[in-house]
Amino acid sequence: MEYHAVRSGPGLLSLLNPKRLSGTTRAIYVVREEATMFNNRLDLGLPLSVIEVLARLTSIASITLLVMLFLGEGLNPSEITRNEWIGLLFFPVGVMIGLSIAWWKEGLGAAITISSLGAFYLVWGYLLRNHIGGWAFVTFASPGFLFLLHWLLRGAEKRHAFG
Repeated sequence: MEYHAVRSGPGLLSLLNPKRLSGTTRAIYVVREEATMFNNRLDLGLPLSVIEVLARLTSIASITLLVMLFLGEGLNPSEITRNEWIGLLFFPVGVMIGLSIAWWKEGLGAAITISSLGAFYLVWGYLLRNHIGGWAFVTFASPGFLFLLHWLLRGAEKRHAFG
């Protein structure tokens, strides 16, 4: 069976069916036009939620462990040298501040966390020539990377949404 489409008004489409219903009459059907729009919207609902929850839980764990490490060591401020204070300003203080801010302002908090980590490696490792071994510092700051990923993906989702 062959149909010929003719536009007959806003949102209407007439389908002309050449099949005869009774004798010499032809049926004309008028139906609403169904249009499929291409959707450029990124649907990241569940993955985005998982990243957000993971970032928040790991930030709680990182902050808790850092506080426990420093309290357990018996932090005595009078025994800390000026160079060590500079290192402590970036890690863990800057990292913990960044992770706390990331709960409300993800982009800003992630930037503070990652910048503090980078500044710690630059100042403590390169300028003061101290050896920084292992991945422990990056591991404690890793929730900042998750917050950054969530912030970037959420922004991409908003940019691609329309309508």
